[in-house]
Amino acid sequence: QGTKKFKTQKDLLNELYKYGGDFNAFTSKSETVFYITIHNDYVEKAFDIISDSFFNSLFLEKNLKKEKKVVINEINQYLSDPNTLMFYGLDEITFKNTTFEKDIAGSKETVTKIDINIIKNFINLFYLQNVILSVSGNININKTKKLIHKYFNHTLNYPCHKLENFLSKDRILYNNHIFHQKKLNSQCILRKDSQSFIGISFPSYQYNDIKKFKLNIIIEILSGYMGS
Repeated sequence: QGTKKFKTQKDLLNELYKYGGDFNAFTSKSETVFYITIHNDYVEKAFDIISDSFFNSLFLEKNLKKEKKVVINEINQYLSDPNTLMFYGLDEITFKNTTFEKDIAGSKETVTKIDINIIKNFINLFYLQNVILSVSGNININKTKKLIHKYFNHTLNYPCHKLENFLSKDRILYNNHIFHQKKLNSQCILRKDSQSFIGISFPSYQYNDIKKFKLNIIIEILSGYMGS
């Protein structure tokens, strides 16, 4: 929504469109991904734009207000979908008392309470480490390494009022979560819909275990793309 070099989103996108590029992002419970797709000849332009967005975003109050409305509309859309609600119910049972228990979008109340200072505290905490920069395509490796050192050679830090105890130490992360299920747990979400959805969840391998790929095959054999 604007950076030090590109004051508005329109400025940033216009610069990118000159080179046939596209800038997008997505979020899951374990990662936030920002990516640019562009022609091989203009890889450095992609580095310039994405590094400026990473280190020098403006975080203007007027833009935050607009984006809050977008997120709240998405939350309302999710809550109207019975299939999505089924997955929400599964996560609440499977990951109870962990950071994965609730959906990443939050609620209308939590989104409304977010301010610029909270966002900057969050970025300074989580975007300082565990950041992966991935470049793929028909590109020269040595040139790419030089571009990485040129555009990502300093530490991220957004000036803000530091919030003490920003995140509770009692929160349990996914990789520390141990299942102690002794009996079947279930949850029923009643709605006046014409379709019903059933989900089953059970303990499995860790996220980085190579056996996860075998599980993906089993998932396809058991269900594939069958609907309700």
